[in-house]
Amino acid sequence: MVVLHVDDDADDRELFLDAIKEISPSIICLTAGDGIEAQELWDRNPNALHLDFIFLDINMPKMNGLELLEVIRTHNRFKHVPVYFLSTSSNESEISMITSLGAGYLPKQANFERIVADLSSIIFPQKKVSEPIRLIPKVDADLTNGRRIKQF
Repeated sequence: MVVLHVDDDADDRELFLDAIKEISPSIICLTAGDGIEAQELWDRNPNALHLDFIFLDINMPKMNGLELLEVIRTHNRFKHVPVYFLSTSSNESEISMITSLGAGYLPKQANFERIVADLSSIIFPQKKVSEPIRLIPKVDADLTNGRRIKQF
């Protein structure tokens, strides 16, 4: 699995990378500091050919997350890759625009465990399996006729 994280804050990139490694050390995490750098990365890094998820910050220099989302949605290789915004922004119109463009939104968390939980729920969503209830019989002696009976 390969994910791309684009954020201009180096500390946020480091925290994201640590969270991804906590979820699964086998995940390849590519990082970029802005939209321009992300495009350069996917042009030169062979792992970027197979992105499974893209995580973006909204406010970045050179090319912000919304502008990069437009590029992603028109790029044949990436237009179907799920995109999620991680941001401190609580601007409702911005969040509404993000979701109307087919991207997800997660507020940035300060708590590492919460970051891991949020990312895990996206990368490895819990599959609800409806298994039949299996009753285990309890074997008792029927004292009236000496036979064993099964009770559930």
